[in-house]
Amino acid sequence: MEQKILKFLKMIHRDVIKNRKYYTFGYQQEYRKKVNYNYGYIPFITGLEFFEKEEIIPKTNPHNRCGEIREYTEFITVHDTASGAPSANGRAHANWINSMANDPNSTTTVSWHFTVDENGIIQHLPYDEVGYHAGDGTSVKLNYTDTLIKAENLNCKVTISEDGFFEINGNKTFIEAPKNNEGGIVKNNQLPYQGINVKIGDEGTYLLGNTYWNNSYGILANKGGNLNSVGIETCVNYGADYIKTMRINAYLVASLLIRYNLGIERVKQHNFFSGKDCPMTIRHANMWEEFLELVNIYLIYLKEFKDYKFEFKSLDSEFLDNSGKIIKHQNGKVVRYLVKVSKDDFDKEYIFESKLDNISFEIE
Repeated sequence: MEQKILKFLKMIHRDVIKNRKYYTFGYQQEYRKKVNYNYGYIPFITGLEFFEKEEIIPKTNPHNRCGEIREYTEFITVHDTASGAPSANGRAHANWINSMANDPNSTTTVSWHFTVDENGIIQHLPYDEVGYHAGDGTSVKLNYTDTLIKAENLNCKVTISEDGFFEINGNKTFIEAPKNNEGGIVKNNQLPYQGINVKIGDEGTYLLGNTYWNNSYGILANKGGNLNSVGIETCVNYGADYIKTMRINAYLVASLLIRYNLGIERVKQHNFFSGKDCPMTIRHANMWEEFLELVNIYLIYLKEFKDYKFEFKSLDSEFLDNSGKIIKHQNGKVVRYLVKVSKDDFDKEYIFESKLDNISFEIE
């Protein structure tokens, strides 16, 4: 077991801690694009200190609470709020959705399951209730068509042939892709960032999920967002610690994957279901793969080490705090931290060293 624990700790560890400049995006003119700086972090699985709170909105307004139970859960959908004002935190969004839900005259059809900010997680809908967040409607159910193509693994590429049929790894299927709004064949650069929904069926062949042409965004998008996913809104309010928000969200997503027995490949951007540039901040900062890595760390922890007690402690508190965040930067500085792992008769301590990378940005 100690070898498994060491392997896990090395997955968390960073030999070199990168820093970055990135932007948060909001609909407000003043906060449309705001620069942010981060000195880097090590993804400690303890020390984030966040809350989890349930505030289920009432059924007063069916535009927000439809009351329909999902037939099954296929995806976890990640959004960001696109509200950049400093006050647009989780509490503000909880108040907003509650205000709509309590107003029988409101005609705004929107709801989602969780809001995440730097302080924690607020739940708005029951876990298994349908929400209105993905932009793919609810009139058409998610279904799959067997391509009859023998599956190798889920790391496959779905494209569209010149005559308009889906292809998997270059193998043409009999399934014709939807046309665009002008009746033309969709081009491969008009597919979502995460591609077309595919999974492996019981017979070991690839199954393709149903798709539709989203004219608003000019994308051939996937079905299943509203009817078959849990929706999470991630706060991007300026001045908040977005990296911490991302880390808390990774914990939530991992917990949901375990709850619904889903693989990490079922974590999808809002873009997957509509073509919308959402979650915009994480997409433009090129942090999506980093986010999935954080999700995977929590998945392993919750599946394999939940019964172990982990304690991460900075040994250089001037530069590194106990959550793993770099709070002061110095080019080439080596920081040290201790990890104590215990369970029953198992009690071990490990010390790691990480180097701060040279600063990569100039302050604007």
